[in-house]
Amino acid sequence: MEIHNLMEDIVLRMVNEILQEESKKKEIEYLLSPQCRMDLACYVLNRIPQYYVTSGRGMAHTERALKENPQLRVDIVTLIHEGLKRIETVKRPYYDAPLEAKSIEGPAFFLPTIKGKLLNCTNFEPVQGVSIELCWEDELLPMIDKRWQNPFFLDEKLEGTFLFLPRPVQASKAGEQRTFELEIRVEDDRFEPFHHYFKIEAVAEEDLEANPWKNPDYKLPELFLIPK
Repeated sequence: MEIHNLMEDIVLRMVNEILQEESKKKEIEYLLSPQCRMDLACYVLNRIPQYYVTSGRGMAHTERALKENPQLRVDIVTLIHEGLKRIETVKRPYYDAPLEAKSIEGPAFFLPTIKGKLLNCTNFEPVQGVSIELCWEDELLPMIDKRWQNPFFLDEKLEGTFLFLPRPVQASKAGEQRTFELEIRVEDDRFEPFHHYFKIEAVAEEDLEANPWKNPDYKLPELFLIPK
């Protein structure tokens, strides 16, 4: 049995309608890009109630309840336009470029989201203004698409937190097991060179059945840089 947040369907439908209107009105093509659509939907979904259902009957009851709540629709429209203003102010660099085409066909290793926190060892304050590299076999590990960066740049708003979501790695067959030996690397003039090595065990899955978001996040221990 699977659960589903019905608001995702409703918000995506309304986002599509409004972006179509705004794109024609303002003649801005990037508003129709999948990246823009998903960023805007996430902005709205993080600010409204969630309605989970497990069956078609539950979905029908929830749809009826939502129709009887016109204020929720007003709130969603308001949030969509609020999110659009933010997007137009700070346009993401990947909006005008297509996301990388998925090149993996057949079974693949779907690595989890890798997250961690980087601190200054002298005062335990979050590090900022440095680039963090995720390496595999001494090369940068490609990310799942252009929305995920490698190297990952830490700005002051992130409070030392970094995340990577690697691109799936081709496998020879489903069920194949592999150990990925990975490295977090930081080279910055203000700090001693930093290297943290770790391993992730993975089992190959069929491409059509796998979902990179279903795997639990891989959380690294707190990492510390040593100032020069």
